[in-house]
Amino acid sequence: MHITVLAVGTRGDVQPFVAIGSRLQAEGHRVRIGTHTVHETFVESYGLEFATLGENPQDLMRTHTGQKWLGSGQNPIRFWRELYRLVDRTVAQGLADAQAACRGTDAIIYTFFGVAGMHVAEKLGVPRIFALLQPFTRTRAFAAPQIPPLLPSGAFNRLTYVVAEQMAWQSHAVRALDG
Repeated sequence: MHITVLAVGTRGDVQPFVAIGSRLQAEGHRVRIGTHTVHETFVESYGLEFATLGENPQDLMRTHTGQKWLGSGQNPIRFWRELYRLVDRTVAQGLADAQAACRGTDAIIYTFFGVAGMHVAEKLGVPRIFALLQPFTRTRAFAAPQIPPLLPSGAFNRLTYVVAEQMAWQSHAVRALDG
């Protein structure tokens, strides 16, 4: 089976999927990692196929918009507003890169920021797996990673997941209507 992994982000976002890809390849699968060109040598050093999903994500973080997002601090509204502005700048190219990276694949594994994989899998009619490196299931134990833990309360923590889900859904719904 030919499997494409869309791993968007820093080396910390990519490295676990290189390990998974190496294991899948050892089990006889053909594995392609779609990620940023800054990770190409790392991916290929493990004998995995590489497909580009754009340049270094750190370059995006150095932009004015990226700096505003990084500076959003403990304010969840600013965090999501600036994240949306940051993603809005790259979404069309990201989708095109994801489609190119997944050409000829039998299955797609994608990460939180590689969510284009969901849409590409649907278009190609192939199975998809949403693989996360951070908590994504509602819990009372801690707040959603996207929302600062403002109140030490189990009920508040659980509510942050509802808010994060709605904000993510709303940003994707707007994208679907736009594009």
